[in-house]
Amino acid sequence: MELTSALPDVSPYLQYSFILPAGLTILGWFVVARQTDRREFRKELREQLKELRTSMDEVRLRSAAYWLWEDVKTSGPSAIALSSEVKRLSRYLRNLESAGLRFESTGLIIAIRSLATGGDFQSRSRVRSEADEERLEDLSGAIEDALSRVDNAFYSYFAPSKRRCLRWLPLGGALLMVRE
Repeated sequence: MELTSALPDVSPYLQYSFILPAGLTILGWFVVARQTDRREFRKELREQLKELRTSMDEVRLRSAAYWLWEDVKTSGPSAIALSSEVKRLSRYLRNLESAGLRFESTGLIIAIRSLATGGDFQSRSRVRSEADEERLEDLSGAIEDALSRVDNAFYSYFAPSKRRCLRWLPLGGALLMVRE
């Protein structure tokens, strides 16, 4: 007795009918994984933006301490602190740019560094600036400009997608698996 004759004839469509729902389910998993990765990446960038804002505030404070210091000879610790904070700020801006945000970090870094430190930074010939408040106001303006550029780059990078139908793709695969 042959085994094939005992089986009922199954049409080719019914024989492979599991492929479409299974394929849609797997595709849905990929879409959900991609959305989760994007969400986690966005959270990491938000954390870096928070650190960037904190660093910019520190640059403002340390720059004010450096330029408003009365005695040039005792300003060494404030100069070192300002230098390290400017370097940290530069690193944050470069990291955000390398993460995919589209803004020009080099110009922002140069503007902030030159306003925060001045031309004769950490030299014995540094003279207390005649325009202390103007320098600090210019620095605040450059920092606010940098923040607005970074924020614009962040929100343009994570703009809402035009393809909103992909959000419902996993649900469509689950609905196709239900049989009547």
